[in-house]
Amino acid sequence: MQYNEVAQYFNLKLKEAIVQLRKDLPLAAITYVDVYSAKYSLASNPNKYDLSTHLRHVVVTEGSTTSAVKLWGMLQKLALM
Repeated sequence: MQYNEVAQYFNLKLKEAIVQLRKDLPLAAITYVDVYSAKYSLASNPNKYDLSTHLRHVVVTEGSTTSAVKLWGMLQKLALM
């Protein structure tokens, strides 16, 4: 099982537990934020979020392609984990 699959499974089980907790404790304020899914979507669908435009901005602003290349490589690795 890859890291992404483990994280997705964990989040699924956590969501199920939160649903049950909300039933068991109706007066409790329980907040769940799935940051993983947002980051995974960003890394696996960069064109959906026009990430390539932002990477070009980094290159122009910073004056170096190195930072954009490193960022792009990191995002691709996250999507493949």
